[in-house]
Amino acid sequence: MPTTANTATVAASTVAAPAAATKPAAKPAAAAKPGKPAKPVAVATTTEIKPDPRVERAARISADRSAVAALYATFESNRVSVPVKALSAFKPLATTAHPIARNPSVRQAAAIAAAFSAAGAKLSDGKSAPRVFELNGVRSCIENGVLRDAVSSGLISVTGDTPETEKLTLRPKASAAIAGLIGATAIKAGKLAA
Repeated sequence: MPTTANTATVAASTVAAPAAATKPAAKPAAAAKPGKPAKPVAVATTTEIKPDPRVERAARISADRSAVAALYATFESNRVSVPVKALSAFKPLATTAHPIARNPSVRQAAAIAAAFSAAGAKLSDGKSAPRVFELNGVRSCIENGVLRDAVSSGLISVTGDTPETEKLTLRPKASAAIAGLIGATAIKAGKLAA
């Protein structure tokens, strides 16, 4: 029966050696045979380091996300409900105007402002933004009902074959109405000023 001292020695001796110690050494370069020229050796060339376009794109996306986050923070501090949901949470329908005339509302203005801020577009009459957009890495979309109300109220017109390809276009005098509904603080936070 082994003693505890022997057991520790046996256990220590069975520990595997590091992987680097078990690798064979690299083969030396073969000398050129007599009568044959030596193989050319690759020489490192100096090249100009170009900026990685992914870094530039990531910075732009980060700035866009911070503008949308600031806009949402402003809405939350004013207790404004923003009718935007993740695409996985509901099924967007093709947009049609509500059959009953609507007045512009804060909810309509907040949804439009969120879409324009996420697209990096300014709130200006005639400008467009997509209905479906990225919000903190999640594909999001303006809800069906509030979008129908916004079309009926005359704030926007919608074009596109499917809900995923629909574009919101601000109607004449709509940018002033939206700014009046959500306020200058939200316009500044979302970087929406034209």
